[in-house]
Amino acid sequence: MAENVKLRRWPKIPVYVCEDHHEVLPHIYRAIGSRHLPFTGTVLVHFDAHPDLLLPDILADDCYNKEILFETISIGDWILPAVYAGHLSAIIWYKMDWASQIHAGSYTLGVGRHKTSGKLRTTLAEDYFLSELLYSPHEDLDNVHTIPLVVVSFSSNSELDLVPSTKRARIENDKNDSPNEKAIKLLDGAQHWILDIDLDFFSTANPFCDPFTEEQFTFLKHLYHFNNNSNGSEKEKQQTQDNHGIKLDSLKESWIKNKIGIEHPRARNLEELVNKQCISTNKIHLCGLMSDLPHHISSEQEITDTIKQTQKWIGQLPHQPVMVTIARSTDDGYTPGDQVGFIQKHVLDMLNNVFDNQLDVNQCYLDI
Repeated sequence: MAENVKLRRWPKIPVYVCEDHHEVLPHIYRAIGSRHLPFTGTVLVHFDAHPDLLLPDILADDCYNKEILFETISIGDWILPAVYAGHLSAIIWYKMDWASQIHAGSYTLGVGRHKTSGKLRTTLAEDYFLSELLYSPHEDLDNVHTIPLVVVSFSSNSELDLVPSTKRARIENDKNDSPNEKAIKLLDGAQHWILDIDLDFFSTANPFCDPFTEEQFTFLKHLYHFNNNSNGSEKEKQQTQDNHGIKLDSLKESWIKNKIGIEHPRARNLEELVNKQCISTNKIHLCGLMSDLPHHISSEQEITDTIKQTQKWIGQLPHQPVMVTIARSTDDGYTPGDQVGFIQKHVLDMLNNVFDNQLDVNQCYLDI
């Protein structure tokens, strides 16, 4: 379809700076509609403290209805609908070493329509998906779209290895390639890619720990921890996921019925927060579900060092992205409010340096 359509080029690289991360997806879809991006075959390079690879609670067929899709997606589930719709051919997630939702490595990610529910599900049985009850075996899905997912981790105080051009000339993947080498090779073979940056990549908070003391939040995290006891078989993976779903339902019911302190004596001080109306039962359950999110407030030096590493990484690539999308993520509490201005300015300065000031920056948020 789109492979036979001549694509257009912008005179400068458009940069869309949004507040919430899912607000970048309409800009990507408009680029597809205006024939600046192909209908299929685009690689997404995602710098973020979070994978954003959850699945929205919609029918799979609604991924083809932009009005329903854009009204339903949220900050954590905006990417995979574009995989199911066929637009993205690979995802590369660059994360700091303190973000551990998916371990560094190379994966095969399938997204399809569940034959019974009609909902989106994934074939990747990593803890990130199992703990969110989003995994289904391939045979339970229709219309599965399969793409490579590469997860690359680096630290602000150590250099991310650059990939020599002599090694990159070997397009075929070597089993000894590091995740970063696999990512660079993917991009070397890609004609079209999107550079996507969440400012919380450089410094992130977990806003769901705010109502609690450190001791309280540590135990809440323990209560909601996902235990993967499967032996690797499809049946065991499904059973582990189902057991976790039962556990979450039980915890929610215990909060509602004021039984959590009886069933878990160490949770009595948490129960007191509910009884004193410091926090609602729904909110404390939500905080428990979100307790595994990363929390790392970086110093200005860490932020500056990470931006320099990011610049080196982008600078080694053979061709420019078609577009750049940026999420501030400060209204939802992930990028610290007292750091977002500093991070945004230095990220835009870095991008201007890499791309010789050939950027068309669009502010797509209200600056209050």
